[in-house]
Amino acid sequence: MTGQDFVGARTDPVVVKLPAEIDATCAAEVGKELAFAFSPAARAVIADMTETSFCDSAGIRMLVASYGQAAENGTKLVLVAPAGAVRRVFDLVDMGSLVPVYASLDAAVSGLHAD
Repeated sequence: MTGQDFVGARTDPVVVKLPAEIDATCAAEVGKELAFAFSPAARAVIADMTETSFCDSAGIRMLVASYGQAAENGTKLVLVAPAGAVRRVFDLVDMGSLVPVYASLDAAVSGLHAD
């Protein structure tokens, strides 16, 4: 993505690959990456956490804040978190009640197209 002006129809989902670990040291930077993706042209952003093996409370807070930013912009945010430690944390905090969480990138894209 570039900082150019967006004109015309809203595009297909933008995929943002998140890092292997999201904690207090990098959560703000990850949040900035997601915020950049919430351009007026993006109808949906997929936060791809396929390679993320750790996400602490700072990461959870950042994702919740990013969800709010996306909603303010009229952009839908969804997460991809396959089975594993991150998915278990999401289940414990009931993240799926706020932000849709999919097991794979293909499932997220299909789910967005079904909307």
